[in-house]
Amino acid sequence: MTVTVATEYPHPEGLYATSQGSFQETPSGDVLVGWGAIPRWSRMSDTGELLSDSGWDDDLVVTSYRFQQREWTGDPLEGPSAVATQDGDSVVVHASWNGATEVDAWRLRDGDVEVTTGRTGFETRIEWQSGAPEGDGGDPDGEPRPSQALVQALGSAGEVLGTTTVTLP
Repeated sequence: MTVTVATEYPHPEGLYATSQGSFQETPSGDVLVGWGAIPRWSRMSDTGELLSDSGWDDDLVVTSYRFQQREWTGDPLEGPSAVATQDGDSVVVHASWNGATEVDAWRLRDGDVEVTTGRTGFETRIEWQSGAPEGDGGDPDGEPRPSQALVQALGSAGEVLGTTTVTLP
């Protein structure tokens, strides 16, 4: 009987786990390698190129029998947060929702004026010019801006996932 190596996934640093360890092929074709007795894990392309490499501090005595990637949806117990600051003639609102994975965009409402901005990571910056959100009009009569605005986290279909208010400077 003969065995032939189809593909190898060696770590560039020459890591070698003496026990445990795991291997998972992902739908994208990448592979995840858990280095078991060594508290590290790596993502590699289907050709063995190292794409990412992570682990715990070497001072920790940690081993991992199995490292796996799973789908996860974050649904925080707390609602979204927003803060506003003055930046020259603009008001800048920063909106975030720690742990919420389904947020696709943020909508800011100030009276009849509304602006929607796509999420840009952990914290999304929304800039207002001349006392009203950019893009969707503004008050042509120059009426003063209200003291608070409504901030809504939106899902991919535009549905409201969570709401908070922000005090405007």
